[in-house]
Amino acid sequence: MNTYKKTFTVKRLWQILGISLLFSFSILLFLGSKIYQQAPPIPEAFKTPTGDIIYTRADIETGQNVWQSTGGMQQGSIWGHGSYLAPDWSADWLHREASALLTLIAQKELVGVAATGDQLLEMHKVTLRHEMRKNTYDSNTGIVIIDTNRAQAIKTVEQHYIGLFTGSNKKYLELRKEYAFPLHSVLDNQQARQLSAFFSGLPGLLSPTGLMMILVIPATGLTSL
Repeated sequence: MNTYKKTFTVKRLWQILGISLLFSFSILLFLGSKIYQQAPPIPEAFKTPTGDIIYTRADIETGQNVWQSTGGMQQGSIWGHGSYLAPDWSADWLHREASALLTLIAQKELVGVAATGDQLLEMHKVTLRHEMRKNTYDSNTGIVIIDTNRAQAIKTVEQHYIGLFTGSNKKYLELRKEYAFPLHSVLDNQQARQLSAFFSGLPGLLSPTGLMMILVIPATGLTSL
């Protein structure tokens, strides 16, 4: 006991605490600065190759405000942070977009291809991977170019979210109950569309080929994607 008291005097304990705090906060500040410096950009707009605007930066930022006004992380989550109620919206959006895009890809006829249904599905998944992973962000203009098929898939998912957040019919009202949405958190169509822009804009803000597909694969059930 005497040895312990001699080794760990009050002064030395304070020194250990101070060094530990300094070391810990130095790491936090360093990592925080790196996160700030390498934060993914918010695109100025999502456009189709023909110039049709899908979403603008204003839509995404306003959608973020709408999401925060509905309770934010208390009503689902983003970027895989996890939530007790409602889904993670990043994963849910990518699930639905990938599924809708795969359906559109499958509807195209592959002329001259002799293959079984499973083989065709695998071919469609290759196309899906290419479309979902392709980085079309132009750092000079801030524009993201979206393929026509993917733009259609985005609009399909947008309609789902508009229905969900406006409670437009019985199916969506039941889903709102499952997600434990507050009774009076219904949005109008414009707010729901902007919220969709925020959710769809999230994948575009991520590292182009990394986190996007990490979220897609477990959420879609397309395990061999």
